[in-house]
Amino acid sequence: MNKVKIAVLDTGLDINDDDMNGNYVYDSNFQLEDLGGREINDINGHGTFVSKTILNISKNVQIYPINIFNDSGKTSSLNLLNTLSKLTMSDIHIINISAASINSRYEKELEKTCNILNSQGRFIICSKHNRYEEKESIPTIFESVIGVVGNENIYKNNQYIYKQKNKIQMYANSKDNFIKFKDKVTHFGKNSKACAVATGIIANILKKNPDIKFNELEETLVQRSQNKEDLKIENLDIPSYKSNLIRLDIAKQIMNVINRDFSKTKINFDFVNEYSLFNNFTCIGNYNAYDFLTILNKEFNIDIDYRGVYLYQLEDLNRAVDLIYENLI
Repeated sequence: MNKVKIAVLDTGLDINDDDMNGNYVYDSNFQLEDLGGREINDINGHGTFVSKTILNISKNVQIYPINIFNDSGKTSSLNLLNTLSKLTMSDIHIINISAASINSRYEKELEKTCNILNSQGRFIICSKHNRYEEKESIPTIFESVIGVVGNENIYKNNQYIYKQKNKIQMYANSKDNFIKFKDKVTHFGKNSKACAVATGIIANILKKNPDIKFNELEETLVQRSQNKEDLKIENLDIPSYKSNLIRLDIAKQIMNVINRDFSKTKINFDFVNEYSLFNNFTCIGNYNAYDFLTILNKEFNIDIDYRGVYLYQLEDLNRAVDLIYENLI
C-alpha cells in the first residue's frame, strides 16, 4: 500500500523539526479553522512528541497533524467530535488521540461517530486519562476504539500486552524517554507516550496487511501479545554494579559526579541503593536528567545519543552503570 496515513489529533506540530521533514501533510479540510497552516503550529510540544514517537517506531508513514487544542493546552469534546466528523470524509487509515475526555456531554455523538469511522475501516487509537478511572476516559473505552494505557513491566517500544475483552485493551511502553522540541531536549512519557507507541505498532501491521479488518487486527495483536510475568522477569535482568571491577569503578565515578555537580549533601552507595539516583537529596530528576547525561558523557569520554535513552536508565544505579558500560566496550 501507499504510506499509512495517520491523523494526530493533538496540539499541532513543529513543522521545522528535522524528524518531520517530508513526513507530514497539512490538510486544511481537517482543521477546526483554516489559517493557512498556522493553526498547526505547536507551541506546547505534545503533538510533536506524539508524531516523532510514531515515526520512530513506524518509518515511512504520513502524519496529518490536526490541532484541537488552544494556546493554553485546553480542548473540548466538541472540538474532538467536530474533527472526527471531518475525518469520516477522508482516506485516513489511523486516528491517534493521545488524550481522553471525561464526563463528555457529547458522549453519544462521539460514540456514534467512532462507530462510523470503525465501519469505514479506520482505526482509532486513544489513550486512557492519566489521572481518572478507565470508565471516565472517552472515547478510549468505546468498543470501536483501541484504548491504550502504560504498564510498569513494559520497558521497550516493541513490547505490548493486548487484552481483547478489556475496556482498555492495549498496554504499551509509557516510560519517559529524551526527546527534542525546538532547541531543547526534554522528556515524553505516560499514557500519551504509550498511545503513540501503540499507533506505531499498529501502523507497521497495516503496512503488511493494508486491507485488514478491525477484528483481524485485534486477532493479530492478541497473537503477538507478550505475557505480563515474562516481561517482568525479562526487564529485571540487569547486572549489579558490583558484578565486576569495571562496573564498580563506573559506579564510583557516577557517585563522584553526583556529589561534585549535583548533590548538596554527601551521597553514598547505601543511600542510592535504597532511594535511586533521582530525588531531592541528589538534586537530580526528570527536569535536569539531560544535564546529568551530558556530564556523564564528558566524564567517561563517551557519546551516548540521548535519542535512544530512557530516563529510567539514569534513575537506577545498576541501569546507569550498564548504559555506560555498554558504551565503553
